[in-house]
Amino acid sequence: AHAPREALPPSGRRWPFRRLLALRPLGLDENAWAEVLEYLGYGVHRSLEFYSGMGGMASALNQAKSLYRVAEAYDMNLNANLAYELNFHIRPSCSSIENLKKRQLDKKARFWLLSPPCQPYTRAGKQEDINDPRSRSFLNLLEVLVTLDTPPDYFLMENVKGFDTSKMREFMLTKLRSLSFHIAEFLLQPKQFGIPNTRLRYYCIARRTKPFPGEVTSQINLSIPSMGSSTGQGMADSKATVQPPTLGEFLGKVLLKDDGKTDIESFLVPQRVLKRCGGYRFDIAAPWSRDSACFTKGYGTTHVKGTGSVLLLDEWRTNDRREEPRPPQCRILSGEERARFFTPQEALKLSGFPESYRFPPKLTHRQAWALIGNSLNVCVVANLIRFLHHAE
Repeated sequence: AHAPREALPPSGRRWPFRRLLALRPLGLDENAWAEVLEYLGYGVHRSLEFYSGMGGMASALNQAKSLYRVAEAYDMNLNANLAYELNFHIRPSCSSIENLKKRQLDKKARFWLLSPPCQPYTRAGKQEDINDPRSRSFLNLLEVLVTLDTPPDYFLMENVKGFDTSKMREFMLTKLRSLSFHIAEFLLQPKQFGIPNTRLRYYCIARRTKPFPGEVTSQINLSIPSMGSSTGQGMADSKATVQPPTLGEFLGKVLLKDDGKTDIESFLVPQRVLKRCGGYRFDIAAPWSRDSACFTKGYGTTHVKGTGSVLLLDEWRTNDRREEPRPPQCRILSGEERARFFTPQEALKLSGFPESYRFPPKLTHRQAWALIGNSLNVCVVANLIRFLHHAE
């Protein structure tokens, strides 16, 4: 498993990291080979992931084929940290982000990735914004950031729609500009990247290396400008009006089959819950649907209202492909209809995670759903990372 002699670089020179990735030995998958190269110190830069959760940002770095890898992660959720360690071989620190100091962060990484608590800015919350106690950790990070002797060159932050009109956003932008960051902001969702799921989120990307085009920095963008050609999952230009695939097509082999051989009972919405929700219009994800509702951390619990879509067994048992007229996606369920939740693996795929992602065996389905609901869409972030490093 050695490179051919004629393919070796001239003496005294080193190949670019991406060229080395292409020389992957037989028997090693791409991630394993990348880890070998990283261990040997080839072309890899360090990043820090704050509020790391189950590793959405780390997964996006991998999907974007970035030259950055997470060196340290921070989160206080023990279940999330177990999942993170299983998939990325890094144990996140449980240190309080609110109490992090300059000496712990200075000269540690060139790229900061973060997804702060969203509750201060959600429509359903009290909207206390910058005065909410849950904003303190992000405030501390920004205060520490401007004191660093060697601040990061890149910054990526994700949060809910609502952050874009917050006082915290203005505070963040002021701190970033004081360090000469060039800033671009976005409101994006997975459907723009070929994933049949709705999860509208605010994103801020910033870099100190080179300005973004003027039209990108003058507004909050509703799409990512074209980067020439599409790479990997998703589209290079999220403004393109490409219809997402149907859920039946998108889920493919990840779909849980109701064939009598699988444990489908553990994913059923309990009848007592359906009775208690009489008159409530559920978001029904059918095989022909090209959309599904955003997953929240309450998905799979008895609090089913507004936490995500459900599937009807009868529609999926036959992989119903009926033509018009089709029943409306949001409708009241009758007492005879049997509905189930998306499995964690199905929800992972709709959240852009790779099929290789695994949850620790000790986690229950509800705990896995909670982690997904608190995470982000990997595909959207991967496209933003590509754009952040494009044309430098």
